[in-house]
Amino acid sequence: MKAAIDSKPELPKVSGRAWGRLLKLCDLSNAAVFIVITEFFEKITYFGVRAILVLYFTKALTLSESKATSLFHVFIFLSTSFTIVGAFLSDFCFGRYRSILMLSVVYLIGTIVLSVTAIPGEMGQSVVGAFIGLFLISLGSGGIRSSMSPFGADQIGGKEEKGYRMYFSFFYFSMNLAALLAGISIPILRGKEDR
Repeated sequence: MKAAIDSKPELPKVSGRAWGRLLKLCDLSNAAVFIVITEFFEKITYFGVRAILVLYFTKALTLSESKATSLFHVFIFLSTSFTIVGAFLSDFCFGRYRSILMLSVVYLIGTIVLSVTAIPGEMGQSVVGAFIGLFLISLGSGGIRSSMSPFGADQIGGKEEKGYRMYFSFFYFSMNLAALLAGISIPILRGKEDR
């Protein structure tokens, strides 16, 4: 009787190995998961900038509505066009890994330049700094776009179809989730600043 009282129902074990079990279940390597997470945060940055770019141009940089809209579309055009540059660098010059690494640094520098030049100071916000930052963000974002998903697929162990399907499902889900979160949260945060 005492043994029945002392016995407890077996609970699932939670340990540091849980992450490994999840990766094994999903058939994804650590590198592939890292690429999915990196893509998530890259897309939050890109779509976050896009969400408030016209407002930034009109309110902070005091550009006209038509000029702000035109510059917004130039930013999107460059971000999309630089995919070709990234593919060229990846395929013919540096390989996927080095291209992603270099263009991610360019992306980071562009984000820092845009952020620093957006801080109001004695001279106000810098239009030139904003354009340089946006150009670098376009180059970085577009440049890594052509290499990220295939580089992640290269990291799949076993080369089985299930692993590829799982990877691409996570990859595109993270991209779309990031776009959704950035499109909703960044304007809300921007709106709270105006109050």
